[in-house]
Amino acid sequence: IAEVLAAQQGKQATLRLRGGEELSGKVVEVGKQTVQLTELSGKEYFDATVRLDGIDAVIVRRVSP
Repeated sequence: IAEVLAAQQGKQATLRLRGGEELSGKVVEVGKQTVQLTELSGKEYFDATVRLDGIDAVIVRRVSP
């Protein structure tokens, strides 16, 4: 999960959390245990810090060749 998120730094990603909810925003920092998102969808004035072990999936927009 950390490697996928690190590759998305500066880009939009959606995280599917263990509880089933989804959180979308721009990945700004990936640490050893957490990832920080800014510009959250529907909550543009908020940031989030999410534990990596609480993420079930990372959903990203695919770039066409």
